[in-house]
Amino acid sequence: MRRLTASLARRLAESLGKRLGDGLGLRLDQKERLDRRLWRRVLDRLLGLFGAHFEIVVTSDRLPRHIDMELQPQRRPMLPVVTGHREFDDHIARRAVDGAALAAFRQSTRLAFLRLGREFCVIVRDGSLTVRTPATRMDDASLTRIVRQAVELAEDIADHEGTEPQRLLHNVLFDASSGARKRSLELLLARYPRTYEARLALERATEDTNAHVRLAAARRLGERGISIARAIVGWEGESASARVLAFELLAARLDDRAVEPLVDQALDSRCPALVSAALSRVRKLRELRRLEALTKLAKRAAAPVAAEAIKVIGELGDQRFEAALLELLDNQPVAITAAAIEALARLGSGASISRLSRLCRLAKMADDGAALEVAALDALKRIQAREGFTAGRVAVVDEGAPSGRLSPTERGPSHASRGEISVVVANAA
Repeated sequence: MRRLTASLARRLAESLGKRLGDGLGLRLDQKERLDRRLWRRVLDRLLGLFGAHFEIVVTSDRLPRHIDMELQPQRRPMLPVVTGHREFDDHIARRAVDGAALAAFRQSTRLAFLRLGREFCVIVRDGSLTVRTPATRMDDASLTRIVRQAVELAEDIADHEGTEPQRLLHNVLFDASSGARKRSLELLLARYPRTYEARLALERATEDTNAHVRLAAARRLGERGISIARAIVGWEGESASARVLAFELLAARLDDRAVEPLVDQALDSRCPALVSAALSRVRKLRELRRLEALTKLAKRAAAPVAAEAIKVIGELGDQRFEAALLELLDNQPVAITAAAIEALARLGSGASISRLSRLCRLAKMADDGAALEVAALDALKRIQAREGFTAGRVAVVDEGAPSGRLSPTERGPSHASRGEISVVVANAA
């Protein structure tokens, strides 16, 4: 691949009559203007010389030599956070430089990168900036634009006044991207914790308009940080992800007694993600005293949250709430009914068998009831295994017989205990 150097690009741009101004010692003055036919011959000649791609290279002693990175048009959203500016980070294809050096880029630098990086491969290495472009997309206007943008980007990279802590502080105070503000704050506090810049950034971050930035500051503060996190959890208008992170921060810092009202508050929230976080804590600590609150949640919440609450009830395994679960088998969304069946399979007794058997029959007749029928049959078998054939109870056995009928077990009535009723709930063939 042959390179289209800055000097050649300058001559081309001058011939096109484009005035790009001063840039890294490159002055492009207006010269004779080429007409379209002459430009086409020049471009055809260049394609013959350079092949499928151009490499426009801008060099300067002022470009930092420690920057080694590459941006590609294809986004890679799974890469880790580098600068906190999500789109910029997604376009980074390679970097052999510490993330703080890139996070210290001003917003204007990142945007200048993206103007080129959304379309072309952009490489900064060893004090030079290279833009690799498909030759088939080149015309007079495109080439001139790319040269201008490459020069502007190189100027922006070269103009990196101040120390790294000063540039990170500037981003915390003024960057429009909340992700970049948060990342710059985290790097500043981690690498330069005793500096004036870190102290000022921490103070200003507590008043940031974005909850994630305030939460990043709260993690480094004592009682004031707890107050910030409490405010984030309690504000219904805040983002769900920030409220969950604030809740988890408080749960990790505070003792169980102090966390209890927060769990109650979270369970009453209209934020499904926050309710889910509270349910995870109830499940982890096996807080049986929350069962009544979980039952209320199962009856009033939207289906996904209600189903999760019912699942927690089943995992806690308290049979006192069997009757409440049985009420959730009828006239409910499928997700809630399925969760109630699973919970009964965990804690249900013989008192659940008749309702589950009835549900099996109804599900068999429904067009979309196959999954519920299978779940109910499984629950019946698990209850039988747990309860056994005890006097006065109904024992349920799945024999795999056709027609879904109720029939005696293969052992026959003579093998049943006194007062026991043996029943088969058979699957359809």
